[in-house]
Amino acid sequence: VEEYYQQTGRAGRDGFKSSAVLFWRPQDRSLHVKHIGQASTEISKISGMKRLHAISQYVEGHTCRKQFLAAYFGDVNVVCNRTCDNCIKPPKFEEIQVNVHVANALTITQTLLLRNVKPTYESVTLVLRGANTTAARRDKLNEIPLHGCGKNTFSDNTAKSFLRFLVWNDFLAENINLINEKYVGSFLGITAKGFTVLQGRYNEAIMWNKAK
Repeated sequence: VEEYYQQTGRAGRDGFKSSAVLFWRPQDRSLHVKHIGQASTEISKISGMKRLHAISQYVEGHTCRKQFLAAYFGDVNVVCNRTCDNCIKPPKFEEIQVNVHVANALTITQTLLLRNVKPTYESVTLVLRGANTTAARRDKLNEIPLHGCGKNTFSDNTAKSFLRFLVWNDFLAENINLINEKYVGSFLGITAKGFTVLQGRYNEAIMWNKAK
């Protein structure tokens, strides 16, 4: 976010109107996670993941982009005046309560961990959507009791967006997966907050903006 903010700020330094275009594909996250996984210290990896999650929230969020950046840097007194794309043309989404889906995603994650399988965005998505792919059958994901519990709610893209939402809101954690000090991907884990959901102790409504 810091680098993006600096680069976009250069466009308007002459006082004239300017535009900033950000190219982003969720699929590119794996490349960034790989670079973070190659960092030399654990602190660098943790801070790298935090920065990646922040820019992901910025890109995929439905709120004012100017206010997001301002809040990120600790400033709340910023008015957009309809100069960002989200304010000019608000994205279409449906706000839904997802407490049941959160509990299901966490239970699927826990089930995979108990099987000594490191859960990934892909594997949890396959279970949520009830996929019967070769990979799902190979890893016996279709035998998990909650297999298909979200098939009427999620597409492949919205399921992964939902899981990222759980990471951003501290129900899940995204960890770097290393084998013999070599990066092989990232996997999901359950946070202390996530366990309060599994234990039935989380009583707040969890609202998620599902893209239409």
